[in-house]
Amino acid sequence: MNRIFFLIPCVFFIFLTSANAGEFYNCIDRDGNTIITNSQQGGMKCVSVLKDSDEDTLPQERVQEQRESQRIARPDERKQAVDQEMNKGVELEKRRLKENIEYFKNKPPVKGDKASAESFRRQAESYEKRLQELEKDPEYYFYHKQEREKEEASNPQRQHGLVINPNTGGVIGHY
Repeated sequence: MNRIFFLIPCVFFIFLTSANAGEFYNCIDRDGNTIITNSQQGGMKCVSVLKDSDEDTLPQERVQEQRESQRIARPDERKQAVDQEMNKGVELEKRRLKENIEYFKNKPPVKGDKASAESFRRQAESYEKRLQELEKDPEYYFYHKQEREKEEASNPQRQHGLVINPNTGGVIGHY
């Protein structure tokens, strides 16, 4: 009888210690290496992979944790994604600039306004200069484009244009 009373607590103790296995984390270090560990360490992005067996999680929580663990991208993957987006922006901007160059090069002068041809030529040259700047250094180009847009938005009185007569197509005045 004494053996049973001694044996029951021992078996219970064995089950209790094996049930508390701990929590495991899927971590990514500064170099982008994946490490599975049972303790979080500084400088790493960690997501819980396996929790204690006594902590029951809802299926929605498990799905959310799996999504978060998959969402952690390696540094080289993030750089590739940023480079791809930058390249898309550069190609789009090149196409826009080329369209503007062609537009102003092929635009006929306004009837009765000799200065319009010169104005269109200068505008085309301006876009050609921007295109060269974009091809040389895209980051520099986009920085200056943003600065130009800020300046134009903050100085509405500097914006100017032509008032054109819709019947004749001639210039009535400037604003």
